[in-house]
Amino acid sequence: MRARVEDGRTFLLGVYVTPLLRGEGLAEALLLEIERWAGKRGHDQLTLEVHEHNQRAQAFYRRMGFNDTGDRVPYPLAPQEHEVVMTKPSVVT
Repeated sequence: MRARVEDGRTFLLGVYVTPLLRGEGLAEALLLEIERWAGKRGHDQLTLEVHEHNQRAQAFYRRMGFNDTGDRVPYPLAPQEHEVVMTKPSVVT
C-alpha cells in the first residue's frame, strides 16, 4: 500500500494483494492500519482512485465506508479510460 498526504487528506495511491492471498482479510487490515495512521496525524479524509471497470475493488471500498464522489479522472495508462474518485470522510483514530 502506498499513500501521500496533501491538505490534511491522505491519498491512497496503490492497494494490491496478490491473488493467492485475496479473501484472507489482508486488504481490510492494510486499510484499517492506514486509517489509524492518518487519524493519528489529524487527517480528516481518505481519498483514492479506482479503475472504472474494477467492480470488485469498488465494492470492497464501499464496504469499507468509501463513497463515490461522482468525479472521474483519466486513467494514467489509458487516458481514454477513467478512474472513479472515492472518499471516506472520517478515519479510525
